[in-house]
Amino acid sequence: MNMIFKPYETANATLLANGNSIIRKKIRFEKPSKPYEWEKRILDCAFFCKISKSIYYNFSEIRKQYHVRYSANVLYSSYCWTDLDMKNYNLIINLANNFVSYGKVLIDQRVDIHTKAENEFNCLLTKMRYDLPSDRYNSIVEHLKCIADATTY
Repeated sequence: MNMIFKPYETANATLLANGNSIIRKKIRFEKPSKPYEWEKRILDCAFFCKISKSIYYNFSEIRKQYHVRYSANVLYSSYCWTDLDMKNYNLIINLANNFVSYGKVLIDQRVDIHTKAENEFNCLLTKMRYDLPSDRYNSIVEHLKCIADATTY
């Protein structure tokens, strides 16, 4: 099953979702070590996909309020996360090394990371399908569909 995320309609909805869901929370696009951790892991990844796509599509509006900085570093390993530096008006997207090459920092450029994030997410969704009982998997997927289809926060 492939899931396609719709972006939030506005920059304010994107920034609000970012602030309330994954700010400063490290997201890992990998199979969790325990089956009970699937729901939290896949929901965090879904919000990262949704927000990264929304940042891409609402870039010019977000750019009016914040500098957008993409950062990739070998020390980030397999984690992704966003951060908001209110003092310097920076929205920082820290990327795992499999998303872009090491040491790359892009400032105020529109970067298409949401495609890679959705691909990683869909691979993770396939792994979850084989790891969880069908009823549990289906209930999580229904929740994910609501997240993917929402255009307001």
